[in-house]
Amino acid sequence: MHIPDIEKAIAELSRVLRKGGMIIISEANMFSLQSVIMNSLKMFRGMKMTKAGLEYWAATPDGKYLVREVNVGWLKEKFERRGFKVKKRISGQFTELYTRFSRRMPKRLIHAFNYFLV
Repeated sequence: MHIPDIEKAIAELSRVLRKGGMIIISEANMFSLQSVIMNSLKMFRGMKMTKAGLEYWAATPDGKYLVREVNVGWLKEKFERRGFKVKKRISGQFTELYTRFSRRMPKRLIHAFNYFLV
């Protein structure tokens, strides 16, 4: 999500991972309901479409950083070409919203929503 040269990062992960090892990756999916809704509200951010997904540079008091909402199909293909196999996918939509609730019922509803999306 924040690595500018994602293809180089994938190559390095495949180089250093022990045979039979496992990588767990958490990425924002550009096709998720959350991304579609949020991006329709924030088109002013200077997003651009790349082969890896939607990207933009966010400014903070400490400097700029890349934000990418990945094209999951592209990412999966890149890893598969290097011999990786996807064993499991878990939807994590609205996880930022999840952190804003203190009550159990809204949190359970978000978990249930993600469970049925996969």
